[in-house]
Parts: sequence; C-alpha cells; structure tokens
Amino acid sequence: MEEKEKGTIDAFAERIEELLPEYERSESVLCRRHYVMLLQILRRENSTAAERLERIQMKKLRVLRERLGSFIDKFDYRARERPTKEEISALPLTIEALKGIETGIAMKHCEERKRRRFPWR
Repeated sequence: MEEKEKGTIDAFAERIEELLPEYERSESVLCRRHYVMLLQILRRENSTAAERLERIQMKKLRVLRERLGSFIDKFDYRARERPTKEEISALPLTIEALKGIETGIAMKHCEERKRRRFPWR
C-alpha cells in the first residue's frame, strides 16, 4: 500500500502545475499525511509550488474550521437555525483531513458503510 501511495504522490508532484488549480477549485482537502508527503517533495523540487500548496491547504483548512465552528454553534439546542449541509459535512471532513481516509480497495468496501453513516454525501 505504501508503494502505491508514494507512486500516487510522486505522480501528483510531477503534474503539480496542472493539478494545483484543480485542487484549489475542488471541495477536497488533502489529509495531513498525504499533504506532508507532497509538500516534502515539492520543497525539494519546486519551492514555488510548495508555497502555493501551503497557501491553498491553509485556506481550505480555515474554511473547514469555520464550517465546523458554525456546525457546533448551530448544534446547540438554543440555536434558531439548523446546520447547513456544508456545516454538517465539516465534522467528518475534518476527521478525514486529520487522520486520512482509506484508499483503493479498502475504500470500496467502506463506501456503503460510510453512506449509511453520512447520508449527506
């Protein structure tokens, strides 16, 4: 599994100029482990892209933090508003960003279970 992960991260690093704008526009957030792996490669090979990746990742994490904070505030029984879909999804996305998520074959087996736990996906 680690070899496959490393190959994927290496491929991402090789195509960083093409993929970084796509990543920036997406709702995805790299998990901490893959972010660190990619950043290490980019710092050695393309410091400008490494800086851009850091800026983008921090922006995505700030948005996630804001959504999570709003979700927590609205989850209170005294709140007048219900959490939005984006706010509700902030909790599992935060966990995935911090701990990572299964990839490849393992993910296929977990997909149905996740849909049941997180119906908003």
